Amino acid sequence: MSRLQVLAEVANFRAWPSPERSAGCFSATAIRHLDAVVTRDPASGALGIVLVNLHPADAITCRIRGLAPGDNAPAIMRTLAGPSVDAFNDIDRPDAVAIETRQLTVAERSDFSVECPAHSVSVLNLE
Repeated sequence: MSRLQVLAEVANFRAWPSPERSAGCFSATAIRHLDAVVTRDPASGALGIVLVNLHPADAITCRIRGLAPGDNAPAIMRTLAGPSVDAFNDIDRPDAVAIETRQLTVAERSDFSVECPAHSVSVLNLE
């Protein structure tokens, strides 16, 4: 499987019933709460995976499969999240919504999982 085909394997996402609207415009239907984009630098071969958790309250564990096996390759994950869907930065709370950077060691690149907090955008960079 090529690195670019990993997008099809990233998912393992869940669908939750969407809330019913009081006006009756929408019924409770399953909608996706995880979006993913995979990109690769052709010069260096570095891989970037962007994971967007749209669920307002639940974290999602994303299983990533299909990468070429490698030794304990370092990975950097940067996640933009806040304490709630309505969180924002202002003069009184300059860090309410912030980027958290984590260094991950991916022991088995061909099959691993990462956790995406509720209502967040995460960027995973793999060399």
